[in-house]
This record gives sequence, C-alpha cells and structure tokens, in this order.
Amino acid sequence: MDSKEKIVVVGGGFAGINFIKRIDRNKYDVLLIDRNNYHSFPPLFYQIASSGLDPASISFPFRREMRKMKPRPIYNMGEVKTIDVVEKKLTTQFETIHYDKLVIAAGTINNYFNMTDLYKYVYTLKSTSEALRCRNEILDRLERASITTDLEERRKLLSFVVIGGGPTGVEVAGAIGEMKRYIIHREYPRINPDEVQIILVEGSDRLLQVMSPSASRHALEYLKSLMVDVHLQRRMQSYEDNVLTFSDGTKIYSEMVIWTAGVTGVTFEFKGA
Repeated sequence: MDSKEKIVVVGGGFAGINFIKRIDRNKYDVLLIDRNNYHSFPPLFYQIASSGLDPASISFPFRREMRKMKPRPIYNMGEVKTIDVVEKKLTTQFETIHYDKLVIAAGTINNYFNMTDLYKYVYTLKSTSEALRCRNEILDRLERASITTDLEERRKLLSFVVIGGGPTGVEVAGAIGEMKRYIIHREYPRINPDEVQIILVEGSDRLLQVMSPSASRHALEYLKSLMVDVHLQRRMQSYEDNVLTFSDGTKIYSEMVIWTAGVTGVTFEFKGA
C-alpha cells in the first residue's frame, strides 16, 4: 500500500485549525507548524489587554485539541524561515521539513506603514503575549499614578493613545474607557477618573470604515459616553521621545501608544520560485 501524502500547514489560526479538522486525514498525514503551541481567539485580545479576561479564557493548546482528532495530526513548534518550492521543503529555526502539499495560513502581522523602528515603541494586539504586555503596562501605570503626588507625572502616566479606528482600535479604546468610567473610582480611589486621558486617532473621516455608517455613528457615540476623545482625519507621521506628530503638524505627548492602524500578510523567503 502506498504511503499517505504529507500535508504541512503553516499557521494554527482559524484557517489552519479548521482546515486540519476538515481534511480527510485517512488520506493524508497532516503536520501543523506554528510559533506558539496554542490557538487563540484574536477578536478578544482587547479583553486581555484591559484585564477583562484571562488568557486561558481565549486560548487552548494545539496538542489537547489534536487528541480529539482521529487519525491524529502532528504539531511541531517553529517559525518558518524559508520555503523551497522545488525541493518541497521548509526550514524553521529548529528543523527542515519535507512536504508533498503545503498550506500557508500564517495570517497577518502589524503594518507600520514604513515608519522605521515604530514597533519598538508602541504596544500592539496581534497575539496573546502582546495583549498581556499591554495589560501589564496599563495596570502598572494605574498603580504608579495612584501613589504619585506629582500632578505632571500623574498626567503622563494616565495618558493613553490608540492609533487606528477599526474594530480593534474601537474595542481597546472602549475597554480602557470602561475602566475609566466604571472601574477606576472603585479600584483606584486616589485617582480622579477625569485625570485619565484616552485618545483614539483615525486617519479617515469615520470609525469602522469596513462597517456601515450607522455602525460608525453608534461607535462614536458610545466612545464619547465613555469619555474617549476621538480624533478623525488625522494621520500619524512619527512617534519619537514620547511625542506623536501628525501630518497636520499637531503633536500629542503620550508614553503609551497602542497601535491598531493596520495589518499586512506574513511573508516568507521562497527559494526556487
């Protein structure tokens, strides 16, 4: 009997994991490669960032999920570095893997629109670890603000800017706004909620461009009810020394900038193409 063909799936997000569940594994040996050993639910990363949920609430290990599948697929941790389409092999930081068929479902990464080194200074929400980093920074700033007597230092600590008015930007700005309106007076009585400044910046003329005008209006109304300051038609040019500069020449000081302004596809180095 001929051996089964080997399918390698790169990426264990929604597309990758659902492909593995639905492919006939009696006909193929299936191997999943992902840099993390767990699947997460990206639409709720903002809830992790705002302390609304724990990471375990939106994540599960690949291996646990694969135990339920018969025949059982294989998981290997790794980040794909190169793909040789002639030799039909790919290389991670740990190994070289041969395949008969390749499925690329690696998803997206942040798009910084050619702003060099911006990724070093902003907070992002494209993974569980990034959401946790964001959450820890927000909580750290609230804790430090609650004990400082320096009003200027408190103002700096409590300034949050979200760049990008798409679904993620609206969600995270709204979540921080909910903290400002409902949580801070209860958990941080030494902080006046009015001292917390939340600014959401969007380059176009409305929020949620991918949705209906009605959804945009409702989002804007809701954010305003949460005391979020929304700036439309403002495009960011740079972020240096904690100062955001926009194309119209205006500047905003913020030590915590959360970047949700866009995504681009994950790319690989291909050989033999």
